Amino acid sequence: MFAHNFSPILIDIGPVEIRWYGLVWALGFLLAYLALQKNKECLDMSHEQVESFFFYFMLSVLVGARLFHVLFWGASYYFTHPLKILAVWEGGLAFHGGLVGGIALTYFFTKKHNLSWEKIFDVLTIPAALALAFGRLANFMNGELWGEVTTVSWCFTDQGIEGCRHPSTLYAAAGRFLSFFYLYYLSKKEQKDGYLFWQFVLWMGVVRIIVDFFRADQLYLALTAGQWFSVAMVVVSVYFLKKKN
Repeated sequence: MFAHNFSPILIDIGPVEIRWYGLVWALGFLLAYLALQKNKECLDMSHEQVESFFFYFMLSVLVGARLFHVLFWGASYYFTHPLKILAVWEGGLAFHGGLVGGIALTYFFTKKHNLSWEKIFDVLTIPAALALAFGRLANFMNGELWGEVTTVSWCFTDQGIEGCRHPSTLYAAAGRFLSFFYLYYLSKKEQKDGYLFWQFVLWMGVVRIIVDFFRADQLYLALTAGQWFSVAMVVVSVYFLKKKN
């Protein structure tokens, strides 16, 4: 049994407050931007196109992630605390919403500029996978998304929660880091456009399905909302991966 006594704040100097969660998102976007700039020639993108795409991509991911969280995981809370919708630094950005927002923006942007959305997402896959893994560590630092009550020796207690619980965010981080290393390995091999991205969608979905069995969350027909969204991810990714073979 362990006591969770970590602070969600990395730096707190007067009015300046930097949280682990915000730092991870900033790092993830920075890595994505650098990856796009590094590969802009093979993507047939100009510097200006990268700048424009990245701004709208970042915005679409954040808006999509926040909307999914508000609608599917905290509607009752945000209905009574509407100003908290803007408090993204406190956590509450849903991966599935960010994925949908990012795909939608990229599809329309590439159609407008006659670019390959699959190539762009292949480039973004590695920084995204790494940032998502660190994101779950940031969730752990925040003391959120706890798992079910358990008696395992590595369970965690935290002020304000009942019982000793599975550190589900650490499980998710481990799964995502394994996915990252596998995807990085695949990225070094010659693949069809989009293959790496659909592998990313597949394994992010698989990890979420497994981890949510340990997570304390509301069930809908025996699965959490996150698991249902992840089942859809797995089905869609398997379909497109078969088309790539």
